[in-house]
Amino acid sequence: MAVTAYNAVGQTVAPVVPSQVPVPQTVININEILAPWLPILMTAVMGVILALLELIRQWVKKRTNVQIDETYMKVIQVALDNAAGRAVMQLSDRLRDVNLDVHSPVIKQAVEYVNQAASDSVKHFDLDSDQIAEKIIAKIGVITAPNPVAFPKDVTPPPPDPGAGG
Repeated sequence: MAVTAYNAVGQTVAPVVPSQVPVPQTVININEILAPWLPILMTAVMGVILALLELIRQWVKKRTNVQIDETYMKVIQVALDNAAGRAVMQLSDRLRDVNLDVHSPVIKQAVEYVNQAASDSVKHFDLDSDQIAEKIIAKIGVITAPNPVAFPKDVTPPPPDPGAGG
């Protein structure tokens, strides 16, 4: 089916077949536009994704590692306290006369106690027997140190308050 076309003056021009009329293209081919940029875009997107994953990994590691360290620290502190208290009880009256060092039999027993009670913590912090013994001796010092609040040196009563009227 041919359509007759007219120009601005009304003259007939060559017949136009509808299939030959250029139709504006409304579909955009993304592949043609992105093809040269696709490798660069994929590299950038993968870089951002990997950076985010690394941040998440570090955050999780920081959270869990801190919690694990705190748990191990609490366990070994309790074991050291108990071992030092046990050593003080065993020595009781002789505590001031005994020279405590890492090779003392009482300290060796206390080290064995810590190794049994907190073996995972000892492994986690990579402590050897001498290091544990030093920590126990330090705890014994804390336990046996005089407490000025509990045992004040001056037991004289305070002077009376002049405004009390007594």
